[in-house]
Amino acid sequence: MTTITSYAEITFSTAVKRALKAQLKTIGHNLHQLRLARNEDIGTVAHAVAITPAQLAKIEEGRLNFRLGILFNLCDYFDANLEDIVK
Repeated sequence: MTTITSYAEITFSTAVKRALKAQLKTIGHNLHQLRLARNEDIGTVAHAVAITPAQLAKIEEGRLNFRLGILFNLCDYFDANLEDIVK
């Protein structure tokens, strides 16, 4: 049995990579819509969850893999359920 010592060692099929990329786009779009609905600028939200505005912009565009902790912080900030963000 092979032991995986880091996430960098995990490889995914092309189909899984595509699905993950699509999910990141969905999450980013939903976060962007929440931010716009609250009429908040990207800097304010980014500062509140301890990331840079550039990072938040990339998350909203679906172009950045990020830690789940950031997603949980964004859900808390927007008072949103995780399920609503990922669907």
